Amino acid sequence: MNQSSPFIHIDTDDFFSSNADPVPSCKTDLIVLTEHECLLVEKMYQGLKTVSPVTLEGISGRIDDLKRLADTITHFPSLYARQHMIHGDRSTDTLIDSLMKYRLGDNTLNLPTKAILGKGFAVAKFHTFSVMTKIARKSGFPEQDIHQLRAATIMLLFTLMVEDVYLTLLEDADIQSDIRHKIAELLIMLWEHRTDKTVVDIAPVLYSVWAERDKLAPVFGTMMGTSELFIMSLGLDEQWQQFLIHRLEEPDVTLAMEEFLFGMSHEQIGKIRQKLCIQGIPSVGRDDITDFCGDEGPIDISSDPKNFYLTYTVRRDNARSRRMFNLEGPHKTLEDHFMQFILAREEEETQYNGR
Repeated sequence: MNQSSPFIHIDTDDFFSSNADPVPSCKTDLIVLTEHECLLVEKMYQGLKTVSPVTLEGISGRIDDLKRLADTITHFPSLYARQHMIHGDRSTDTLIDSLMKYRLGDNTLNLPTKAILGKGFAVAKFHTFSVMTKIARKSGFPEQDIHQLRAATIMLLFTLMVEDVYLTLLEDADIQSDIRHKIAELLIMLWEHRTDKTVVDIAPVLYSVWAERDKLAPVFGTMMGTSELFIMSLGLDEQWQQFLIHRLEEPDVTLAMEEFLFGMSHEQIGKIRQKLCIQGIPSVGRDDITDFCGDEGPIDISSDPKNFYLTYTVRRDNARSRRMFNLEGPHKTLEDHFMQFILAREEEETQYNGR
């Protein structure tokens, strides 16, 4: 297993002048800022230098807080280091073995301290970039800069989400052991560096599909939209197309797709279908859906990316409950299925190239 980080540590002093208050350097095994993120912070710094020095000081303070937090977390042993304990040695291999025994329920107390603290760092970093995006918009930054800051914020959000997906997939003993082993390796790398290369592949795809759903389902009619989604998705990522071709016919994937597409639970969708049938109503508008079903309607993610993660956690918890009690409805989220598909394909390619 390659234990080196695929990301570059960046010292932000390199691109700030010596007479300004620099954003602190990023010299830890936990990556405070990637190279791209450092460039975005530099643009933020340069843009606010004359417009609002007070706001700039606040942003610099937030980055400084991230650095201090990262420094604290770094004092905990590397997850790749071998530790000799009185009750036995701890290593990456023993951690992987432990993760592959991951079971349904809250395993917080079984996770490494560095993993728990690192998630707090990831949340703090997300909030920092979210604030910078809002400041850039209010300060009249170029639209391209605002778009890049928002994209970076969404990428951080998906990194948090991917961690949850990895843990969920580790609960599934039906997944091939070699794939679960790879998931454990990816999870450890994420915990060690707080970055994940897989996010680069899935984040833009899932976010684009979600953003397109309003065009796909302007009204709730039969509540069936998977075939339309397939047609819409032909212009998206090749991996997404292949996922739909090979997995959409599976019942759990179809149900998970409906929840993702309509932004509602399987149970809410069932209520709407039943009422439409009983009342003989052909369709109901999105604006009227809350009154119609008596539950909270779809959550809008366009105004706040945090809502995307919120909708995922609701679907994740619902799926886990159904799986635990063997209830009808999807037992995995669409993100779980999509990630599992990508990892399985990568494993097949690795085995094929190794022949």
